Amino acid sequence: MIEIDSLAKTYTTRQHGDVEALTGVTLSVPDGAVQGIVGPSGAGKSTLLRCLNLLEQPTRGRIVLNGDDLTTLSSADLRAARRRIGTVFQHFELLHSRTVADNIALPLELAGTPDQERRDRVAELVELVGLQGRERSYPSQLSGGQQQRVGIARALAARPDVLLCDEPTSALDPATTTQILDLLVRVNRSVGVTIVLITHELSVVRRICTHAALLEHGRISESGPVVDLVTDAGSALGQLISPIPPTLGGRPGVALITALDETADQPWLSELARTYDLDFSVVAGGVDRIGERRVGKMVLQFAPDVDRGLVEGHFARHPQVHLTWLDREDHR
Repeated sequence: MIEIDSLAKTYTTRQHGDVEALTGVTLSVPDGAVQGIVGPSGAGKSTLLRCLNLLEQPTRGRIVLNGDDLTTLSSADLRAARRRIGTVFQHFELLHSRTVADNIALPLELAGTPDQERRDRVAELVELVGLQGRERSYPSQLSGGQQQRVGIARALAARPDVLLCDEPTSALDPATTTQILDLLVRVNRSVGVTIVLITHELSVVRRICTHAALLEHGRISESGPVVDLVTDAGSALGQLISPIPPTLGGRPGVALITALDETADQPWLSELARTYDLDFSVVAGGVDRIGERRVGKMVLQFAPDVDRGLVEGHFARHPQVHLTWLDREDHR
């Protein structure tokens, strides 16, 4: 578990004086989660990541990893704590004078790991990231995707509890991006490492994140499990990840129906029409894949004087189907 509590970072500049990059970030990341953090440029995403791996010392606040407050550790304890946090960089940051195997081995060398144990661990990681046969290659001989695989393996070398990923696919083409995201999911499941992923690409959140947070103006404005966010019509972050289909504005009788997984294929809509002899029209709809889950969204137009209690009662009997009236003030 990672607990970020009221984290703030202020920089002092000659030109602008004190600049607050983070103004009180609070976020809980469950063990084993893939936590996406999104936000506009200048929101503080990169600063937050540097604070999490202690490359930047926060001005105030706490970062608690498995019960240890990293902001209060001594220098020696801080060095040990950093080995529990691996980082994957946007532009790979490999040492070009070192081979693939030697780049992966670097954290183990710095930790004083015995030679045979180091070789065994490198071989294990080469297989995990799919670089068999490239152990003696240099970064200049690798594609961008292969270099990022080396970066992921290096970040995992010391068996960290947390893997921080700073825009890990933004320098890659779409096909390679898919491969790297699939690799991160495989790492998350096979190793059990918690992943915190900074990204501006909402498609990345849709594809692999179990949890998401929106960082705005130096603080977290919204966070939660991705499926909960996208099924909440009032969630601004959910709207960004999986937008509600175009609607009829605030016209009376407009409702959003959200269905999860296999429920999206069940005949609950025709059952509604048959059972209650209701007339309605389907305005818009679509199905998104959020990680391994399917989220179907449909906008229906009922008559303005429809018996809403009757409609709500019907959907209450289908727990995987959510109904939201879009003509209410809080959803306009």
